[in-house]
Formats: sequence, structure tokens, C-alpha cells
Amino acid sequence: MAEELEATRERLAVAQQRAHALEDSRRELVAFLSHDLRTPLAGLRALAEGLEDDVVEDKTAALRQMRQTVDRMTSLVGDLFEMSRLHAPATNGVATGRSMVSLLELAHDVTSELDAHARRRDVHLRLDSGSTDDRLPVRGNSDELARALTNLVGNAVRHTPAGGTVVVVTDRVDDGRIEVAVTDGCGGIAHGDLHRVFDVGWRATPERGTRDDAGAGLGLAIAKGVIEAHAGSIAVQNVRGGCRFGVLLPSESGPPTT
Repeated sequence: MAEELEATRERLAVAQQRAHALEDSRRELVAFLSHDLRTPLAGLRALAEGLEDDVVEDKTAALRQMRQTVDRMTSLVGDLFEMSRLHAPATNGVATGRSMVSLLELAHDVTSELDAHARRRDVHLRLDSGSTDDRLPVRGNSDELARALTNLVGNAVRHTPAGGTVVVVTDRVDDGRIEVAVTDGCGGIAHGDLHRVFDVGWRATPERGTRDDAGAGLGLAIAKGVIEAHAGSIAVQNVRGGCRFGVLLPSESGPPTT
């Protein structure tokens, strides 16, 4: 009886720690989002007042800046909606609208779309494939998988300094699963922070909301949610000069799992 009571006490203590950690994470996210929304809103207000008072000389540039700010805020709201959808009880973290998807073609599409963004930052973005004959088929939602991969590659490009390289590798591992690995040149993440990389709202740098392309820290959390909803796994590790984000997904044509 004493052993059972002690085991129950330990389980309750662990559950309480998890609840506190979740509440802390939620408070941190609300604080971060409040800052991320307040800053661009203040900028929009200042531009709107300047246009209203006719004190803005370059009205075309001001309107362009307003549109870019609205685009960033729209992206933020979209990330919040995606996080809410991934954690909704109705979906229970399961991907909907599944069909056969070629991870090889998906990786090619994503890298092609982000290539111009990488070149503007003077970052070389390269796609390597183990075999062009293997289309690396998986069953899933192509839009969700594209968003997850876009978040991973975009994050890698954003944190790689000018002159650096981001490499996306697609291949089939020995057990038949499909692997997509994204390696950047960010210089690495502090060992004590590696376990927080996929936490909602977490960022490696303390300066939040000071860069034009700074997001709300939801991109990697969304990628993790999407991958896990497809019965896959995602992990990060430090490598020479940067980080490697590895995604493993079950293959539709791979050997059965026992």
C-alpha cells in the first residue's frame, strides 16, 4: 500500500510539473505575441497618422511599408490558426485530406520557392537527393507537409549568415522510412536550449520582434505538430558550423512496421 501511495504521489508530482510548465509556456507565448503584434500596430498607426496629416513625403513607400507590415501580421495570425487547428480535439493531431505525396517533388518545390529569398540574403540553398528514381512517396496532406518543410528551410535560411549554405537532403533510410534533413550554418544552438527548439514561442535570440523577418516563434512548433500528425518524428542536433533538423516519415511503399 505504501509503495502504491508513493508511486501515485510521484505521478501527481510529475503531472503538476507538466501543468505548471504548460501554463508558463502559455503565459510566455501571450507575452511574446503581445509584443509581436503591438510593435507593427504602432508602426501602422504612425504611418496612418502621417498620411492623414499629409506629412509623409514618399506616400508610395509608406503604403508599401504598410502592406508589408500587414503581410507579416497576416502570417502571424495564420501561424496561430495552424497551431490551434493542430491541437484541436476534433483533429486530435491527425492529418486530414491524405493522399499520396512525393517528398522528393515537395522538397524540390519548396527549395525552388525559397531560392530567391535565400539569394537576397546571400545564402546558397541546395537540394541533394539520394536517388532521383525514388519519388519517396508518403501518405499525407501535401499542403501541411509543404508548410512544415517551408518552415524548416525558411528558418535555416533566416539564421544562416551571408555567404553561408543551407542543404536540404532527401533520401530513404535503411528501415524504409523517408528522411528529409535540413542543415544550416547558424553556428549551433546552446546545448541546454536544444530541448526547447520546438517549444511554442521559443527563440534562440533575446531580441524579439526587432527584425523584419522575425516571426512569433511558431514555425518550428508547427513543423513538429505536422510531422507528428503524419506519424513521423523530428529532431535537431548541432553539427559543424550549424544545426541539422532531421525529419523521418513512414513510407507508403516501405516495409511494414512490426
